[in-house]
Amino acid sequence: MEISEVTAEDASWWAESAAQCMADARKAGGALSNGGAADFSRSVVSTFRYGIPEDMRVWRDSAGGWLWVKYAEQSRVRVRGGFLDAASDIDQWAAFVAEEFSGAKVSWCTWGEEDTLKALVDAIEAKPSSIVLGAPLSSLKTATGASGAWLRPMGAGELMRFKVAAANELGVALAASDELANVDEARREVFTSIENELSDGVASPGHRLYSVCYDGQTVGGAWLEIDSGVAVVRSVVLDSEARGQGHRRATLIALAAAAHMEGARQMQTTIIPPSNPLAAVLREMGMTTLSTNYTYAPEPALAHMPALQNA
Repeated sequence: MEISEVTAEDASWWAESAAQCMADARKAGGALSNGGAADFSRSVVSTFRYGIPEDMRVWRDSAGGWLWVKYAEQSRVRVRGGFLDAASDIDQWAAFVAEEFSGAKVSWCTWGEEDTLKALVDAIEAKPSSIVLGAPLSSLKTATGASGAWLRPMGAGELMRFKVAAANELGVALAASDELANVDEARREVFTSIENELSDGVASPGHRLYSVCYDGQTVGGAWLEIDSGVAVVRSVVLDSEARGQGHRRATLIALAAAAHMEGARQMQTTIIPPSNPLAAVLREMGMTTLSTNYTYAPEPALAHMPALQNA
């Protein structure tokens, strides 16, 4: 089997079939509707309308498999999509990836359980860093062990405390999953991102911010984003003394009810790391894995290492 790079001249016809493969994988995993798949496919095809962008490269094998990557920077690579035919040589692709991305950090994503790229991710032993769980709101069930915690709209004076707590919690998780270099860097980046997204405070369009209450006290906060019928649970944070009492379960149930009242049809959330106990609660409620994110950092090839010097 031969692996070669897709040329600018071949990009447009390759993009048509690639867009279909990627859309099919996302639909099978439950991450795209039929209408969303059509929009997604058009976006992929338009990316290659004038060839292959300077920060991207595409490789294909003689069996019909391919890999599309984007270079965020010299030491970071993102796999935007891929497909492996039944006749593709997984071991050859694994060796190719190890050599091509030697010394870089590579991020991957597979969609559902039928994504053909999962075979390559397994072969290179990439580390799962996060999962996206989701389900139609109509199918969600009440999780056992939930407390009597309830939600009320968050006040403007409570927002800063929530943003700091959310950035701290997510920053620790990102650093532990090796998505960012260290905890302090992760916290800073997450806090800046939250500030930008919630630029209008508790009145930021498309965002719903709640305080979590129990026994007359505020014990945490929750953030729900609603867009095009999809409600995304962005964050649920609790005070340290309020944890382990079922408040997070109760908050998720209340968020699902709030999303339903807003007209959302599906609820999703990202879990970092995949082993987070919250994933078990969400699966108990009826959520399934829509996608899995991985990180992979192949060791630098010996040919790229400096020669040893005699002492």
